[in-house]
Amino acid sequence: MSTVNRTPVVAALTLASLTACGPASPPQMPAGGDSVAEPAASATAAPSVEPTTEAAPAAPAPAPAGGSSPAATLARDLLKAGGRRIAYSATKKRFLVPVETRSDQSRSLDLRAFDEEGQQREVQRVCQPGECEDRLDEIVKELIPVLAARFEKEGYESINAIGWPSGREEIDVGSLGVKLRYEKGKLSVSGEKKAPTPLRALGGRAPKGAALSAVYPVPAAKLLGVFAEGDKAIQDFYVFKLP
Repeated sequence: MSTVNRTPVVAALTLASLTACGPASPPQMPAGGDSVAEPAASATAAPSVEPTTEAAPAAPAPAPAGGSSPAATLARDLLKAGGRRIAYSATKKRFLVPVETRSDQSRSLDLRAFDEEGQQREVQRVCQPGECEDRLDEIVKELIPVLAARFEKEGYESINAIGWPSGREEIDVGSLGVKLRYEKGKLSVSGEKKAPTPLRALGGRAPKGAALSAVYPVPAAKLLGVFAEGDKAIQDFYVFKLP
């Protein structure tokens, strides 16, 4: 057979083969007539999470009012702990102490500053009668950051109380390595093999026989703060000179 005669046959066979294969069947609509989902897109879609959630660490939460710094803790104790601690500044050469006054069913609270000579130099009213009972927590929350900032600026530090048990005439003061004795309104100090030495009340102010409740030694300044039962106030503050 010649080449000319074979060409139509090959072409016809090729055409028949292509016709038999035919085009791919179109996608069939699912039963019920619902639309066809897009499988490729849904399989690779990103999770529905904010893109920045894991891209960067969350910012730290703001500190609560008052914080937990030593200055804030001291401020809170002065306002609410009734003399468990007082504040002393070697820079300002002053004590800052809480003084509470009660009358009938009400009370008031002040913060009072005393210099190293025992003289009162400043009074800050915290709450008046009626306020202390109803608003003290609110007032404290507002005052803590203010006082903490002042303490840090003016160098106030915490001085812990050494309680003076009721009825006792003598106590040990470990931080001073001495004994304190209070008898008939006079305060004295004695050490090992040393005779008692009377302490001088500064500023012309002394407890005059009132029961002591706590003392606050400041060894670096050779001073002793003292709380004693008061007349109008629940406790009055005094300053003594240490030897």
